[in-house]
Amino acid sequence: MTANICRRGGIISTLHRPGAYAPDATDHRHTADTFSTYVTYPASVTAMGGARAHRHRARNDVKCAEKDKTLMPVPCMLIPADTGEAVEAKTAHQPPCARGTVLYALLGPFLAFDVQGEVIAELTPRQRQLLALLLLNVNIVMHRDRLVDLLWNGRPPDSARRNLTTYIARLRRLLSPREPANSALRTVGSGYVLSAPSDSVDVDKFNYLTMHGRTARDRRDYHDAAELLGGALRLWRGDALLDVRRVDALAVWADRLDEDRRTVTEDLFDVRLAAGQHHEIVSALAQWASTHPLRERPHRQLMLALHRSGRTHEASMAYQRLHRTLVDQMGAGPAPGTRTLHQRILAGDPEIGRSLAYVSTAG
Repeated sequence: MTANICRRGGIISTLHRPGAYAPDATDHRHTADTFSTYVTYPASVTAMGGARAHRHRARNDVKCAEKDKTLMPVPCMLIPADTGEAVEAKTAHQPPCARGTVLYALLGPFLAFDVQGEVIAELTPRQRQLLALLLLNVNIVMHRDRLVDLLWNGRPPDSARRNLTTYIARLRRLLSPREPANSALRTVGSGYVLSAPSDSVDVDKFNYLTMHGRTARDRRDYHDAAELLGGALRLWRGDALLDVRRVDALAVWADRLDEDRRTVTEDLFDVRLAAGQHHEIVSALAQWASTHPLRERPHRQLMLALHRSGRTHEASMAYQRLHRTLVDQMGAGPAPGTRTLHQRILAGDPEIGRSLAYVSTAG
């Protein structure tokens, strides 16, 4: 017997590895089916309750999503969810278990999918910006004047209110072509509200998997933590909201999401170091640190991975490079935590040298 409890799987864009990149924003063949995948949990799982049930559900979210991965080489930021040998491309699409809800993808170029899982391609740039603003305030009534101010960055033309009314009407028809009057985008008083369940937005899925991944890390379940954090990162298709950033409010939101992505990537590196995978991630860490020369955390992780791989001299050289870069560009050397780690490496501190040990590199 199964319980009718479903959670959406996230968009799985690639089988990530060092040098692997997110899929082309213009190619959505792999996206909708995976985003629409549901997981049905056994009654024994739903009866668990508490953190254990959340853990099982989160793991099943990742496993369900893992069924639909497509490898597509395109230029974007690498995500080191997996490292090692290159993997072969595969396109094993599984039909979703259920449909019927409009889906929104913000972790990359903005996408909206209709209830059949097809990309809503008719959206104009301004309509996409408006829909993204409504998602930024999802399930919250946005006053008409506030939307006008945000959509035109505080400098609306005389026709702005009239244009907004037209955009809203068009969005209603696109989101619910058969019954525009019953669209999730509704008029409430002098404003508008877009209703959307949390499992219809990829940002919520990312936050969900990240939260449970960090919980697994904190209880030292590094296998589950890597699986969950890797699943969160595989939701990304490029820089967040890449094509709607001309709206200042969306640019601020996108920058915050991009920083969340970088932080989770580095959380995953910490977890893989704790799991004894320092050999496997050295190359990915070196590339990540080179891509972010002013971020100290990946440099600390690279130093630790090199040291645990028996390459202490290279770990010290990585520190020296970071020191020179920070002095040249920032006018100051590394933070105390980075200096302390370097000293412990040079001293041969056995606590950080052990293969299976969690050493937080954050902060």
